[in-house]
Parts: sequence; structure tokens; C-alpha cells
Amino acid sequence: MSHSLEWILDITKNDSGLKDIIQNEPKEYETLVFLDALCREDENYISQEDGTFAYLGMGEDRSPAVIIEYDKDANFNKFFYTMYKHDGTLLFTTYGMLGFVNSIAIFVLKRSEKVHITMGNVILVSEFGKQFGTEEKPWLRERDTIILPVKIWQESKE
Repeated sequence: MSHSLEWILDITKNDSGLKDIIQNEPKEYETLVFLDALCREDENYISQEDGTFAYLGMGEDRSPAVIIEYDKDANFNKFFYTMYKHDGTLLFTTYGMLGFVNSIAIFVLKRSEKVHITMGNVILVSEFGKQFGTEEKPWLRERDTIILPVKIWQESKE
């Protein structure tokens, strides 16, 4: 178990909603895999020579606006999570994790400039049951909860 999962277990122990979910056999995935995929699939991401990744700003110069690094054992200060239901197709789970990593970079960029994010391992908890289906879509029997511990800080303007 990495520090990513240990930190999430510790931070959610007093959160009644997440505490129960996280006890359902969480699995860890290296965020590095998703960052590599984003660099191949999205022109807004680049891999830098120092091993970090950058999400490019939307300005004319397209300079790196969000610097992203991966460290499963970082000293995290926040976490993001999302839940969604699907029919159990593995592709939905994979794209869900990929899209979630992407949405965090965009979320942070909209709030400030020149931000650094250290991302830990993606934590995935999959739950199964009829309770996740609806009358219109009874085949939706899987709910995935994706949790990502992060450390976020803004570059000082010197």
C-alpha cells in the first residue's frame, strides 16, 4: 500500500460517505500512465525533459500553466473525487480515470496561473449491485468512485 492510499484512508475516516465506500477493496493505479496517455492524445499536454508534465495555458504563448508531477508518496494537502455509474464495461472505467486526471488540471488552471500539482496514485473503488440501476437504465449496475490525492501550490512571483 502506497502513501497515496494510506493518506486517503486516514483523511476519509471521519467522512461518513467516503469512509464506507473506501472500505470496498480500493485499487491503486499509477497516475503516470494517464499523464503519458494525455500527452499522446491531447495537444494541451506535454512531457518535459525533467520528468514532469505540463498543461499548456490558453494564451497566445502557450507556455506551461500547470506543472504536474507524479509522486505516490508526496505530502498531500487535498483530494478530488468523482463517482459515476456504468454497465461494467472496462473502457468506461479507464476513460473515467483518464478524464478525471484531465479535469483536475483544467479545474486548477481556471482558478490561478502557474500552479504546480503533485498527483499521487489514482484510487479506484468499484461497487456492484442493482441499487445503482434506474428504471430507465436497469443495466447500470456498477458505480466507480475515483479518488486522487494531490499537493497543490502556486509558484511564487519573484
